[in-house]
Amino acid sequence: MLTLTLHTPNGTQKFDNIDEAVLPTQNGEIAVLPNHSPVMTELSNGTIEIKLGKSIHRFVSFDGFAQITGTDINIFSAGVEEADNLNEAEIKKAIERAQATMEESREEADVSAIAVNLEREMAKLKTIKRHRRQL
Repeated sequence: MLTLTLHTPNGTQKFDNIDEAVLPTQNGEIAVLPNHSPVMTELSNGTIEIKLGKSIHRFVSFDGFAQITGTDINIFSAGVEEADNLNEAEIKKAIERAQATMEESREEADVSAIAVNLEREMAKLKTIKRHRRQL
């Protein structure tokens, strides 16, 4: 069995005895099973799935990295949100606002910040859709 620990600026959350974790990396998703080879990988904005028996816990993660050993997964992320707490209507409005603001802005720094926010909102929307398909 595996232990997964999410480390964020808002605190730490630990999951013991997990069967599998699916992580969003810069090169695509990876599945981590017990006795996985040690690896350190950069994470992208996307869905983290934690499988505990028949239940699956889903989170959207915002960048970071993961340290994987044969028994432990440590995720260090700028932030995570539980899929169950995401509001699709609010996310779609945030995406529309970000796209409109991006079109109006002429400052490179503003566009970069908006692009980061837009990418995070798109990751949330993708997580909601993935969660809905699994229900």
